[in-house]
Amino acid sequence: MLIRDLALSGAVISISVLVIWEASGLPEPRFDPIGPAGVPLGVAAILIGLAAIVLVRASMARPVDARGAGDHRRRHDLAGLVSVLTIIYVGAMAFKLVGFTTATIAFVIAASLVLSGRPTARQAAAISVLAVILGGGGYALFSYVLYVDLP
Repeated sequence: MLIRDLALSGAVISISVLVIWEASGLPEPRFDPIGPAGVPLGVAAILIGLAAIVLVRASMARPVDARGAGDHRRRHDLAGLVSVLTIIYVGAMAFKLVGFTTATIAFVIAASLVLSGRPTARQAAAISVLAVILGGGGYALFSYVLYVDLP
């Protein structure tokens, strides 16, 4: 697993550096504060930071043998269910059944409940608060900062 982590983080850093190289050649902004290069540069910087964290953690980690792996098992049912929820989320907005904020709040709550199993009342409240923050904050970010019209 360590070799995969090292290889993946190296590949992400390499691709991100290529994105930064290409985005630096884009023209200066005329009408918006961020410009055409702002988002690619920001995403590439975030990816480099996250990949660096993985690279450092993988280089300091010790290999785990099969006996120390715990009782981990693959949950294809959860992966399939979250994939279906994602398709419903995107489809609901694409067909204009609900707006971005409502769809995002519903998706975050549904996906979190599926992935957390049986949450306590406190966890369910935290999931709901997080969903409202993500739905409203995402709408505000896209509408008022990035000037992107959302459904």
